Amino acid sequence: AITPTPTPAAAVAPVATPATLAVPAPDNPATLVASARATLAAPPPCRSGYSRDHTRNHTREDKPAPAAPPSATAPEATAASWLTGLDATLATGITRLQFRVPGIAPTLYHELATATAERCRRAGAALLLNADIPLARELGTGVHLRASQLAALNGRPPLTEGALLAASCHTAADLEHAARLGCDFVVLGAVKPTATHPGEPGIGWEAFAALRESVSLPVYAIGGLGPEDMDDARRQGAQGVAGIRALWGGRGT
Repeated sequence: AITPTPTPAAAVAPVATPATLAVPAPDNPATLVASARATLAAPPPCRSGYSRDHTRNHTREDKPAPAAPPSATAPEATAASWLTGLDATLATGITRLQFRVPGIAPTLYHELATATAERCRRAGAALLLNADIPLARELGTGVHLRASQLAALNGRPPLTEGALLAASCHTAADLEHAARLGCDFVVLGAVKPTATHPGEPGIGWEAFAALRESVSLPVYAIGGLGPEDMDDARRQGAQGVAGIRALWGGRGT
């Protein structure tokens, strides 16, 4: 399973406040809401101006703008919902999870990664951070290399003993280089068109099978796939399928 980016936009970009969002301890996600509400409180802006009624004295208005009502899409609610989705995903028996959340604020990224590592350890699932080798070493997790990152490496990056190394591959050259680096497995695709890469056609099962035969690595098929594609994937020699939407939040088994 591959994680989706938390939504809506309030959670994927820094907000204009001096506060940061803290993810709670894994066993108590409810504290996220209370903590964030406290830290996200900021002095409201003031309006300054003059009365439009010229028959009255020109008095300066220094009244604070009314506070916005609490929103169900505030960052704390979004992060809590994301963690609930993660728990539901792990409850299906997923044994490998790639943490991939592009575009979110650095503090939220680090805290969600830490919470995900703890949850994966408790569930017995192997966690791989997308591209982030330093944080993977810090948290003792594996790494999933982007294709461009894979091409730039000349050797297997040092990771915690027993941590997995995987890579995204699109060509025979990618697969051969992943094998030289000693990757434990790769994902190959996209097999079918996918919403993650709109407008790009999939390579299809025939091309997937031809590429897979060029290496002896375990190869997961990716791209518009879900549990219902497992039989097709196995017939083409795949280790299994990888995906976001079809496997997140308890939808996959």
